[in-house]
Amino acid sequence: MLSGTPPAGAAGNYQIIITLTNAAGTSTSVLNLHVDENVGTVVWEHWDGVGGLTIASIPPTTLSGTPTGMANRTSLEAPTDYGDNYVGRIRGYITAPTTGNYYFWVAGNNAAELWISNDDEPVNAFKRRG
Repeated sequence: MLSGTPPAGAAGNYQIIITLTNAAGTSTSVLNLHVDENVGTVVWEHWDGVGGLTIASIPPTTLSGTPTGMANRTSLEAPTDYGDNYVGRIRGYITAPTTGNYYFWVAGNNAAELWISNDDEPVNAFKRRG
């Protein structure tokens, strides 16, 4: 098993020489390894001038309309102290590095929802409230 985390900017092709030795002798092989670039960004969208303290108070056309602004983020956290009376949404895909259990939490100033799915089909998403 090869394991580890490549350093930043390590995307590319590598050749790793593997030598095995036992009572029958020695054997050497070359392993060609390709490391994909990890872009690591999600999109933060925000709509300014939206009042209310609950998710239900967001006008239905808001999230289907054009956001006031967008930015790529390297974490699943929205900016702190952005302002008042706005709606924010973070969207993206997460690929787990290994099989296992992952735990997600959501927090918001007034209200927040976390939707998670195994794919990009809306019918497969489930909601967690914060």
